[in-house]
Amino acid sequence: HEETVGAEYGVSKGIHRQSLSGGYRLNEKLAVKGDFARNFFGGSKGSSTTRTPDWLPKTQYLGSAGVQWSPAKSLDLSYKIDYLNERIDFYAQPSSIFNPIALDEEYKTNRIVNSLQAGKKIKGGRLQTIFAYTNYERLKNQ
Repeated sequence: HEETVGAEYGVSKGIHRQSLSGGYRLNEKLAVKGDFARNFFGGSKGSSTTRTPDWLPKTQYLGSAGVQWSPAKSLDLSYKIDYLNERIDFYAQPSSIFNPIALDEEYKTNRIVNSLQAGKKIKGGRLQTIFAYTNYERLKNQ
């Protein structure tokens, strides 16, 4: 997947997305799936006349894996794990006119989401439950 941002396009400009996904039904009751993606956005100067672009550059890696088990026609259970690794670069303005120094910042994010889902057909409908836990961390480096 490739996109331009305004008139900007190239290896380090625009939006570049690569992904791979797949799944397999092991038998009548058990299936697995997984995917991986990389998003790259080189940022966009936009109308900015400074060192800091209007849209900050970022790189993301995303992955997920899951398993679904259906021991009976009226019951299914599934587990899924999602992962995000993201890096955003912030280009700061120089601190002074004389001997200028710019203290750029880099933000790194890691997020893991675990979810367990259960579904059961009941008379007149379906009962669905989801239990999830998220671990989120964002670090700022200079």
